[in-house]
Amino acid sequence: TYYGKTWDLGSTIFVPPSNPLEPNFILPPPTLANPVKFDGDKFRSVFDTGAEASFKMSRKWEDVQSRTFGLDGLMHVIQPFTDFSYVKEDGPNPTAILGFDRFQPSTQPRALDFPQFTTIDSIADWTVWRVGVRNRLETRRDDRTMTWLELDSFVDVQFVNPYQPTDYSNLVNNLRFTPLPWVSLSVNSQLPAFDKGFTEVDTIANVQPMANLQLTVAHRYLNGNPFFQDSSLFVVGGYYRINDNWGVGVQEQYEGETGLLEQQRYSIYRDLSSWVASFGGVIRDNNGSKEYGLLFTITLKAFPKFGFDLNFDPTSEGE
Repeated sequence: TYYGKTWDLGSTIFVPPSNPLEPNFILPPPTLANPVKFDGDKFRSVFDTGAEASFKMSRKWEDVQSRTFGLDGLMHVIQPFTDFSYVKEDGPNPTAILGFDRFQPSTQPRALDFPQFTTIDSIADWTVWRVGVRNRLETRRDDRTMTWLELDSFVDVQFVNPYQPTDYSNLVNNLRFTPLPWVSLSVNSQLPAFDKGFTEVDTIANVQPMANLQLTVAHRYLNGNPFFQDSSLFVVGGYYRINDNWGVGVQEQYEGETGLLEQQRYSIYRDLSSWVASFGGVIRDNNGSKEYGLLFTITLKAFPKFGFDLNFDPTSEGE
């Protein structure tokens, strides 16, 4: 990659962070006392390699039958897996690069492989070994094989990781439970089981008690992350289809750490045969400063992922 201009680190005052969870290549914002001083053009190359492997084992229990829990036989599939990734970059210090596709703080584990890893301007040397296991309980439903329960667990052994300079990552567990077609539960968690880290538990439950009504309850717990404030966020929402042409939706978002009803969303949906249009409003409380916005969305039914979003939403999150 060629860079026409870089940051002169020799003229920059930079104190490495003391928190082991913070990468050491995030520069402080420029000030009058510590301004940006540019260096010349630079070129750097990146070499990456890796290996991954997995295998499966299974066992069946045909006598497991339960109409209440939607079970018609049960099969346990266990899949241990491993993914080793090695990256070596040759060129200027990644800190000196005036990046565009650069490192952005996130609570989620970072991808180890390319092109899934997209922050190319923040690529640095790393050697990471991911070890995990997938467990699935499968059953038959409507002459098809359905995943009744799934649990993915993994941890990264971080020989060299500039994005989280600890020996081990959090222990990650992603649980998905779908006992019935109208009930689902997901719990995604990260726990500092082997080294310093932060705690995150995201829970979401969906229930459709009747054909025209869908309810959602979610909670996010976050503690000890160096980039984000501690949070205990509750989200409650629902959608009700009045008839074949009209529907209404609502979503409330409450932050337990601050005691604020942070966001309220209300929408009306209209079926236009080949299109679905929605119009609504949003109210957001930024700790005393309120914002109001309008939402207008048109979606083509034949292409549900393709829509025209005319969204006047101060949260910039869309509908």
